[in-house]
Amino acid sequence: MGEPHWLTEERFKDDLARGDNGARISERMQRWCAERSSAEALEILGRERIPAASVLTPQQALEDPQVASLGLLQTIDYPGLPRPAPVAKAPVWLSATPGGIRHRAPLLGEHTDAVLAELGYDDAAVARLRAEGVV
Repeated sequence: MGEPHWLTEERFKDDLARGDNGARISERMQRWCAERSSAEALEILGRERIPAASVLTPQQALEDPQVASLGLLQTIDYPGLPRPAPVAKAPVWLSATPGGIRHRAPLLGEHTDAVLAELGYDDAAVARLRAEGVV
């Protein structure tokens, strides 16, 4: 930033001291970043070997090339949506038992009849539960 005192001040001497004074550092970095575009700030920080990355909006994260190349999302058709919805895949990849998305999330009550039937309720009992507002 062209401010060498940040390198010599006692309150920024090590990670613990910088942590104790994090609000001051964050405030100065916020002002420094506000004076530049994201691309400019990332280029300067990268050149100085300071770890940094863009903070993405949810939509930008969905469209990010790295997310796509890693295959982190799977699109699933969902009733009522104009196009398939991106759904996060399992966060762990196992070679012998790779996880996956087999079905979309159900709509509210979509499987109620099947679940109740599996539990032994006949059609008349389910109708009574519906009439009483239980389901």
